[in-house]
Amino acid sequence: MTSTEVVQLLVALRRDLRIATLTRLALIGLFAFGLVAAAAATDERLRLTWLWTVTMVAAIIWALLTIASTKQIRAANQASAHLASGRLDLAESQLRTALRIFSIYSPAKLLACHNLAVLAHGRGEFIAAAELCTGVLRQARRLGGSARRTTRMLLADCKLSLNDVVAANAALQGLDVMDERMPLSERLMLLPIRVRCDVTAGSHEVAVQQLREKVRLAELLESPRAALVHALLARACRCLGRPAEAEFLHARACLLHDLADLYEQVPLLKEP
Repeated sequence: MTSTEVVQLLVALRRDLRIATLTRLALIGLFAFGLVAAAAATDERLRLTWLWTVTMVAAIIWALLTIASTKQIRAANQASAHLASGRLDLAESQLRTALRIFSIYSPAKLLACHNLAVLAHGRGEFIAAAELCTGVLRQARRLGGSARRTTRMLLADCKLSLNDVVAANAALQGLDVMDERMPLSERLMLLPIRVRCDVTAGSHEVAVQQLREKVRLAELLESPRAALVHALLARACRCLGRPAEAEFLHARACLLHDLADLYEQVPLLKEP
């Protein structure tokens, strides 16, 4: 996915979100007009006619737009299934379709854009993924808290892959692995990104804070990400002159996953 394609998608996204907002306001305005007209009518039958007509027109238009929106949700759900099964081309096709469909519900369109960023990240297209995440976060007020946090984590991971530690830290500002108010799934998603960010930035003391709890959380991850966390923490301990802990964590990382793959993913781990 090229930067030009991403720009075009984001321009279309902003346009569609504006149109959706205006459509909702127009429907609310139509209903308000009907109420005012009914209140101003002197005849009882005319008042009821105004109320019935305007209410039905607004309801029918809203229902038709909602039906159209379900097509977008269905396309996004199909894309998620393709994404989970590794069928990236089909997932991309479905997500592009979902983004082209008009919807009065902004979160569904933003979620489709977020999933397209996930797909680009999975392909190693980190620049495109970061641009998509940034575009989604510009519409943060339309996102739920969970969607906003996961998009920030994805953006930080992209920035780390692009060796932009400052931007990665900025994306993660205010997110804490030890924050028990966050769902466990989000804390587990954040853990390898936060630890990698700290170690890459040379903040080894920060990386090993609450080391025991971080290791316990890492054991809940799938093997590659668990090994990455252990290897990063091992490097931090080594840099801090804590060889016993470093040796234990390194040995654990070797048991969990082939370190050659991790070295390719995070070259920092190969450094002495």
